[in-house]
Amino acid sequence: MIEFFYTDPAGESHADPTPDALTRVLLEEDEEYWGGSGSAMLGWFDVGARGVTPCWDRPCLHFFRCGAAGFHFAYDTPGGERLVTYDWSPLTPRVHHVLGGTDFFVPRACLVSREQACRVVGDFLNDARPSNAVSWVDRDSLDFDETEGPED
Repeated sequence: MIEFFYTDPAGESHADPTPDALTRVLLEEDEEYWGGSGSAMLGWFDVGARGVTPCWDRPCLHFFRCGAAGFHFAYDTPGGERLVTYDWSPLTPRVHHVLGGTDFFVPRACLVSREQACRVVGDFLNDARPSNAVSWVDRDSLDFDETEGPED
């Protein structure tokens, strides 16, 4: 059976998350919540006798919070393209984030505010498409290495 889940940064999965519950997470949870793997995800999974497996033929939305700097979003298309939020400003400075135990440096230009994050998540819950509230680009079109600073 195909089910929709929110997987929180600690790796816990929550079936059929509500917009209100996710808005509370985005607006109210602090850095302690965003620890763990450092990333959350919304997407579909096949839940059956063989266990739980991702449905790669459906889109999914990955996101994490970089402290007060904002949220980073990546939208994976069923075709394997990864889109990221981007405001068209320079790719430096960058903000440090630990993702799955690895240092990760995110351009500020790829971060969105908490209010924008609520729109991005709400729009994904509504139609599973990239939100029109922010700009998106193909991640491969951006020339930066996430494993290198500089950090601001």
